Amino acid sequence: MKILFAQNAQGIGGSENYLLRLLPALQERGHEVAFAGVHNTRAQGSATEVDLWMQGFRDQNVPVFFRKTQSYLDPSVPWWLWRQFRSGVAQQKPFDLLHTHLIYADFWAACIRALVGNRCPVVSTVHGYEERILERFVLEPERVPHNLYWQVFNATRRFLPCTYSCSAGLRDFYAQAGIRGAAKWPVVEHGFDFPGVRPAPDPNCRLGTPQIAVIGRLIKRKGVPLALEAMQQLLPIYPGIRLVVVGSGPEQEALRQRANELGLSNHVHFQGFDPDPIRWMLASDLVLVPSYAEGLPLVIFEAFFAQKPVVAFDTIGCRDLIQNGETGLLAKPFSPESLAEQIQFLLSDSHLQQKLTAQAESRLRQHYSLDRMTRETETIYNKCIV
Repeated sequence: MKILFAQNAQGIGGSENYLLRLLPALQERGHEVAFAGVHNTRAQGSATEVDLWMQGFRDQNVPVFFRKTQSYLDPSVPWWLWRQFRSGVAQQKPFDLLHTHLIYADFWAACIRALVGNRCPVVSTVHGYEERILERFVLEPERVPHNLYWQVFNATRRFLPCTYSCSAGLRDFYAQAGIRGAAKWPVVEHGFDFPGVRPAPDPNCRLGTPQIAVIGRLIKRKGVPLALEAMQQLLPIYPGIRLVVVGSGPEQEALRQRANELGLSNHVHFQGFDPDPIRWMLASDLVLVPSYAEGLPLVIFEAFFAQKPVVAFDTIGCRDLIQNGETGLLAKPFSPESLAEQIQFLLSDSHLQQKLTAQAESRLRQHYSLDRMTRETETIYNKCIV
């Protein structure tokens, strides 16, 4: 099968890393794949990370089509994408299937389908929702406003009938928000081929005791201010504590200022983007995921592999991966006090740490394999292309 993947490009996050795994895995199973990326030069994001992402595909021999725009609603973008679909790789035969990710690519594909119909079979993968709405209504999806995002996403389902979600929690969120057909979406959870041997911890990444790692883009949905408030409560108990924040994004300066306001300037270290965040996990005592919501967070999988216990909020994505008290600890949603309590509880019990990490790694190895994810994705392709 010949498959063209499409997504807008503003940085490196969960969906970006997902595609870097899926496309080479499909190649190994005999499929011909390529990636079409569109970068809005006016939108917030990192051009450096976009370049790294595109190079990541090329390094794995995945052909890349790339263009820049000043608006993702530029009507020439769907036309450009359709031309790539029809031309194929190296101007050979057209692709058999277009696989879209995130709302803009869904919109482009819906425009194409409105004009050419079944000549362009499309599969759409759902990784998340509009950031500010997800933050506000993650616990009350039935109250999600029917704003422009909702209207566009719902309308595109008329033209994109083959949709699947990366987690059951996210699928249920869409269903309760009233999105057409969401209750029947299949779920294909992420899969990985982590190496059998973990690298040794880098002593240069150890900055204090205890050390907590937060990994991810510095955007509001990631909830880093809540982690800072929890740190303020932990500081009197652990004078040598350090919070290492690995990632970049538009909230970085505001977070630095907030850390200073809370008296944490000597206890919080902003490391910026690192293509190898696992090295910071390996040097830390636990991994903290203070997000308001996730699709299915890559950082938790990485923590499972690094054999580091995880504390997260009991919310979409995190609760899909973590069985509380078995593979990690879940705090009361968006409560810094509960977050601090769970961290302190975990740090005080080495036996619990060993139990959580052992069971989490076992779950990772048994269920979250790259082969399983690829096979389930192929099954969806075969159903949608008929």
